[in-house]
Amino acid sequence: MTEARILGVRVDCLGMGATLGRIEQFVDEGGTHLVATVNPEFVMRAQRDREFARVLESAGLCLPDGMGVVWAARRQGCALRETVSGVDLIEPLAAMCARRGFRLFLLGAAPGVAGELAATLRLAHPTLEVASHSGGPEPAQEAETLKLIHEHGSQVLLVAFGAPAQELWIDRLRNRLGVAVAIGVAGRIWCPGAGAVDRPAPQPARGRRGDRSGWGLRLPDRPCSARPRLDAKGRPRMALPTPPPAVAHPTYGRASDLRSQGSQFSQVRSRAVLSIVVPCFNEEQRLPRTIEQIERYLDARNTPYELILVDDGSADGTRLIMDAAAERHSAVRVEGLPHNRGKGRALAVGVEAAKGDEVLITDADLSTPIEELEKLQAALRDGAGVAIGSRALRASRVEISQPVYRVLMGKAFNLIVQAVLLPGIWDTQCGFKLFRADVAHSVFAGLATDGFGFDPEVLYRARKQGVKIAEVPVVWRNSAPTKVSPVRSSLDMLKHVIRLRLRG
Repeated sequence: MTEARILGVRVDCLGMGATLGRIEQFVDEGGTHLVATVNPEFVMRAQRDREFARVLESAGLCLPDGMGVVWAARRQGCALRETVSGVDLIEPLAAMCARRGFRLFLLGAAPGVAGELAATLRLAHPTLEVASHSGGPEPAQEAETLKLIHEHGSQVLLVAFGAPAQELWIDRLRNRLGVAVAIGVAGRIWCPGAGAVDRPAPQPARGRRGDRSGWGLRLPDRPCSARPRLDAKGRPRMALPTPPPAVAHPTYGRASDLRSQGSQFSQVRSRAVLSIVVPCFNEEQRLPRTIEQIERYLDARNTPYELILVDDGSADGTRLIMDAAAERHSAVRVEGLPHNRGKGRALAVGVEAAKGDEVLITDADLSTPIEELEKLQAALRDGAGVAIGSRALRASRVEISQPVYRVLMGKAFNLIVQAVLLPGIWDTQCGFKLFRADVAHSVFAGLATDGFGFDPEVLYRARKQGVKIAEVPVVWRNSAPTKVSPVRSSLDMLKHVIRLRLRG
């Protein structure tokens, strides 16, 4: 398989070595070839930006930049073992240019940064012919930029204007650039003389050892990740190649390791007061709106939080949406299961990763609005260890109801649960539950129920531990379609309830 299609965006099934070979071939062939590094943000932008989608489709190469993209491509049969980002390309590309005598041009970033990178590359590769210019994408600067590129006789051009500006700029001037290969490379900060920050470590293939950067740069004692991503003129700063990961054999690239590696993107920097865990299986349609609503509400409250999105082996674009959210917002974290295990297992993974003082679990469709959180938090302040949203109390408000058969089946199930396991609790299955952190970690550790029947198990375990459970009336709106099978899921949940009761 040579390429995959992720939500319509092409991704070429090439690792670093094959990519360098294709770029070398492009230079030998002539013409001007755009090389795009496709990350989750590219994929999502292409859904709403037809011009950007057209540019990506016209590219000579669309490289996999991000484990979310690699993951989605693998599920289509693409034999990818690593990501290939623009930043990761810089040093090996410079080495290739030095070996073949290709002339390299660095364009963009903050004033002076491209020049510093050029000087560093010359030290590493004395035969390299490299020039630089800190110009921007503005039309007024085009004449000067093109003049410098032509005078240098450049064959390979690296552009650091930030996406999508750099790709659109290359496409617009493709016939005037006079280079064989043009690549958009930047989107992160470089601390001159220290190292790259606010960017995940590169994901090399297993077995690649040592310092790939070739010049042994040192990270500062005080990282500068708090500096803005744009310079004073609004231009993204260029990112130099990142120092190697701390381990000699990184686990990226093995499906079995995706659970433990989680998101490649930046994680929450401050201690979270609240952790929100959202299990997701094939939720590409509903998840973007849910993420937006949660972020908007909690950002407005100005309370430190983390949003943990757990991919339960989705086969659609769910993982891409998660990774795009993690790239955009520092509060978002991503956990993943290599294949579908069920809602209970996905929540157990998310709760295990949670760092907050309180842990909220909620469904990906956000059937209970996030604004109902305050009611559950009030119950915890009143001494409860678990507060569960309920549709069955007099003050509950079901604004959009389920089909009648599901309502009746749900009531029958809850009556059975009351009779054999949890007397006094009228609605165990509402997906909106808040736990004190110690309780959450205790009741989800060693969870036996992988599927939809996990709720009675965690509540039963909490009650056995003497934890107070508060049932709180909430607003609830049915969101179709549902992944709960009326017959199969109900029988499975009933089986687990009986098993719990027999075990005592």
